[in-house]
Amino acid sequence: MSICTVGILKTNIRTFEMYYFIKENYDINANVEIYSDQSSYINFSYKEEKRSLHLFMDNHDYKNETKSEELTNCITLSANGCSYEVIEKIVEHFGGWYMPSESKNVIKFYEFNYNKNDLSLDEQLEKKLFERMVNMNWTDKIKIINFIKDNIEFIKSL
Repeated sequence: MSICTVGILKTNIRTFEMYYFIKENYDINANVEIYSDQSSYINFSYKEEKRSLHLFMDNHDYKNETKSEELTNCITLSANGCSYEVIEKIVEHFGGWYMPSESKNVIKFYEFNYNKNDLSLDEQLEKKLFERMVNMNWTDKIKIINFIKDNIEFIKSL
C-alpha cells in the first residue's frame, strides 16, 4: 500500500464542493473524473506538480481514528511534494480530521464550519444544473453550464 496524506470530512461535502475549493485555491483548470457515486478524482496542478485528489464517499474506513460512527468522506493525495499542505488546507476549510500519513499515529481535528461550504448564487446554479445532467460526461456538462451562465440574462428575459 502506498503512503498517502489523508483527510476525513463529513458527508455533506461532496465532489462539487471539493472541485470548487480546488479551482479557487489551487488550479482554475482543475477537472473531475467520476468513477462511481463513491469514488472520484480531482486532477489539478500545484507548485509545478500534477496532482490527483482521490475522494471516497460515504465510508467507515477511519471510524476508529475519528471515534465517529457516522459515515465520512475520505480524501487522499500521495504523500510527496505538497500533499500535506493541500489536504490540511481542505480539512481546515471544511472541518474534519487530518492525518499527515496513513501511519494513523498523528491525527488532528478541525472544527466543522458549516458556513464555509455555502456556495455563491452562481455556484448554486451550476451545482443544480450539474446534478440534473446525470448521464453526461464532465466536459460536456461544464460546456453546457458555462453556456447557460454566459446567457442567463437573456434566458431570464424570455
